[in-house]
Amino acid sequence: MAAAKYKETLSITREQAADRITALGRALASDEPVSLTIGGQTIALDISEPLVFELEVKVGDTKDELEVELKWSTSAGHESSMPRFGHQSAPDVA
Repeated sequence: MAAAKYKETLSITREQAADRITALGRALASDEPVSLTIGGQTIALDISEPLVFELEVKVGDTKDELEVELKWSTSAGHESSMPRFGHQSAPDVA
């Protein structure tokens, strides 16, 4: 499958951000594929282990940033039976 990148930038409250992060954490803790909705597109991710977890904090004069990045292998030996893009029945982390 060709590489793809989806990005969504929203202005939300701290509580809304916490809800999204909590839902993502619950989805990661399960053994099911993680389903995300980004820009109206549902993306199913079959996340394998081990994960590479990166945490980056940038403190600036006018803007601070906290970035969390997860990376994992998508080698041929670990293919998902679910389509990666499209509307899925799995619960969304939105």
